[in-house]
Amino acid sequence: MDGMIYPDFLPHPHFTSSGIKQQSNRIRSEMTSGRTRQRRRFLVVPAEQTLEWRLPNEQAAAFLGWVEHALLGGIKWFRLNQRTELGVVPVDIRMIQHPLENAKKKGGRFLYSVKCEIRQYPIQSEETTVGQILAPYTLDEFVDGAEMNRYYTESWK
Repeated sequence: MDGMIYPDFLPHPHFTSSGIKQQSNRIRSEMTSGRTRQRRRFLVVPAEQTLEWRLPNEQAAAFLGWVEHALLGGIKWFRLNQRTELGVVPVDIRMIQHPLENAKKKGGRFLYSVKCEIRQYPIQSEETTVGQILAPYTLDEFVDGAEMNRYYTESWK
């Protein structure tokens, strides 16, 4: 990663209820037969999520200073721990908007709602998924138990 870790001196942002939106990674083509063909364009596609910071004055000043100077106005990547289906894991995030584009003051706190890009949303590994599909067997047990003579014949002899 070419960014930095989210600083300890700032509170973590809140994840808004807008959820996560992954950009499409599919190409869908209609064929002359009337059927459609779908295929993946990319294996890794970014996702978007809105993060919200609710900060008192002194932390708001530190947050804007960090965005401006450490993240070059919010364009650099940073790593933030996020709760996902895999538990709390670090994800790489970059701001799509500057925090001052949607800033409010409410109840003595500054609220910054920022649309962010997630470089790659964490998904369970292929190895773990295969293990779950084959359970209670391991992949090695499954392969060892396959009787290839049922499929392999010497029909050319």
